[in-house]
Amino acid sequence: MNIGQLKPNAAGVFLGKIQTASLDLNIGLRAVESRNPAAPKFDVMVRSRSGQFLPIGGLWEKTANNGAGTFLQGQIDDPSFDAPLSIALFSQDDGSLNVASSRPRRRIGRGFGELGGQEPANDTFDPGEGGFGAAFASDKAELSAAA
Repeated sequence: MNIGQLKPNAAGVFLGKIQTASLDLNIGLRAVESRNPAAPKFDVMVRSRSGQFLPIGGLWEKTANNGAGTFLQGQIDDPSFDAPLSIALFSQDDGSLNVASSRPRRRIGRGFGELGGQEPANDTFDPGEGGFGAAFASDKAELSAAA
């Protein structure tokens, strides 16, 4: 899903917006100068309410699976977000970058506390206690009695 677009300004710095139902961010990309091959290519910067740009993520250059080109991929995160947002930026013919987001797919499987047919390592495991086991039940009773 496309959630934004960045355009180069006169100095070649990419600036733009990321907008969703709950986000409205003015962002820019700052090139990272590093000799480390694992370093990101860009820092993602967000304009704060005070007007200052603050780092909220990084972007690494990736090659498409079919080898046909490259794109930028990374995550942005802030304490105000429910979870980090995975983004990818794709070059357009006009020199701009489209910002796309994706959500990690939920794993289909067993619920919390289920061991997939394996027996627990000890007999204190009790998923009925919120998955934390009977070992915590006595602590819970002691805390309740102390209150």
